[in-house]
Amino acid sequence: MTSNHRNALIFVAFLALLLVAQFALASQRSFWEDEALTARLSAQSFSEIVEQRAQNNHPPLYWLLASVWGKTFGFDEIGLRSFSILCLGVVLALLYKLSRLLFNARVAWMAGLLLVASPYVLTYGHNARYYALAAALSLLAVLAAYLYFKEHRLWTLVIYSLSVVGLIYTIYMGATVLLGINLWLLLQALRRKVSPGYFVIWLGAQVLIVASYLPWLANLAASAGRNLDPAFSLSGFPAAFALRLGYLGFAYSVGEFFSPLHPLVWLGILLTLLLLLSALRRLDHPTGLLFSVLGVVVLGSLLVSIVSVFPQSAWQNLSNRNFFAYPCFVLLLAVGLDRLRSRQAQILLALLLVVYLAGSFNVYTGRQAVKPLLIVPWVQVMEKIQAESQPEAVVFCSQFDTVCPYYVGRFGLNRISLGSWEQALEVPPPEVWWLQNNIGGYDYQRDQEQAAFQALQDTYQKVEQYDYGAQDESIRWIKSRWLGQDDYPYRLNLYQFNQPLR
Repeated sequence: MTSNHRNALIFVAFLALLLVAQFALASQRSFWEDEALTARLSAQSFSEIVEQRAQNNHPPLYWLLASVWGKTFGFDEIGLRSFSILCLGVVLALLYKLSRLLFNARVAWMAGLLLVASPYVLTYGHNARYYALAAALSLLAVLAAYLYFKEHRLWTLVIYSLSVVGLIYTIYMGATVLLGINLWLLLQALRRKVSPGYFVIWLGAQVLIVASYLPWLANLAASAGRNLDPAFSLSGFPAAFALRLGYLGFAYSVGEFFSPLHPLVWLGILLTLLLLLSALRRLDHPTGLLFSVLGVVVLGSLLVSIVSVFPQSAWQNLSNRNFFAYPCFVLLLAVGLDRLRSRQAQILLALLLVVYLAGSFNVYTGRQAVKPLLIVPWVQVMEKIQAESQPEAVVFCSQFDTVCPYYVGRFGLNRISLGSWEQALEVPPPEVWWLQNNIGGYDYQRDQEQAAFQALQDTYQKVEQYDYGAQDESIRWIKSRWLGQDDYPYRLNLYQFNQPLR
């Protein structure tokens, strides 16, 4: 068997493992909050999607593609998530290609193995969100840019331009990939490692990319204006930066299904740092490109997060919103392994895989979830309500809860707005299902919810409670003691009220 055949078989094996793992979890898990928004939005018309995205914090490309995909394969969990899984397969193929082009076949199979085994990828790769699409486009942009300056073929520049345009119409922070690539090229030009003629053509392509974004530029400016924190102060900048960098490094290293106090977390972080330092030992052109893109993406996202109007939650969203930079991170880990002695690389790779497999086991079983919102079995909850509810029963959802109203509508249940609870209880329904979705650090009109809940307790003789999305004790302690968040043992509390007193 030739080396090419062997490498092809390894890739096919990795692809099969990736697809099986992702589809298995996609069929097991319900949508979480942001995925429910995707399901609701992508079912609308193209014009409605564009209008809604213009008023929100995201460009429209992913949702337009998801709409086309959903009309063919369905807007349920498997239907929408299969699009992301397809994009993730493309990520693996591009990662394999880029690894072999920049380095060698050994780096390629190690990078592929780490991507497939990563609990971070297992958590977010299949999500009905823009994450996998953005990762594929960013990796394609890096690959095409490198090919252009290596082979000087115009078609590679065209692919680069189209992928970057697609990326910035998918996620605003995708512009950091553009900046990272151009920073690397500028350094190469200063070192006279880039032909001036091809560099001028490259600059022309950047102008065309910026020009293609002009129709959406006003929406970007409006989004920035809505999200900048007018009370931002430099006094808290160092602590905010350290918190966000630490959390993103934690998620990249071991995923988000580990308590930070678990010994394997510290082993995974230590191994990750060692491999990144190993990759840095010889900062040649390929590794410089990867570090430039990854560094600009991470720094840019941290700075945007710090000046956000959601300072309590923005740092927690860094991990999923930075998924598009993760392939560069994985590739750098593989480069770090390749630059070690064979025996050392084998030991470190084996230890890292132990950490990854333990984290992936936690993902499948829902243990030690840093974000319990990812593990709430909404389909199971709605099936329970549908099967057990009395005729004319009603459902109340928490304020600012996005996933509960989606599933209530999907299952055809009778939902009453929390704002109209007083009118709803004037003639008490025979049964009320109250879904209390705990969301931690937000101030979401708790007084109104407490008043409504107390009124239900005063109105009904019998109440049953069911809990979903358990939060690990050590994670609860860290969040409440050190991060100032509300303490809650379960993400979702389901209350069944029946037998009204009047």
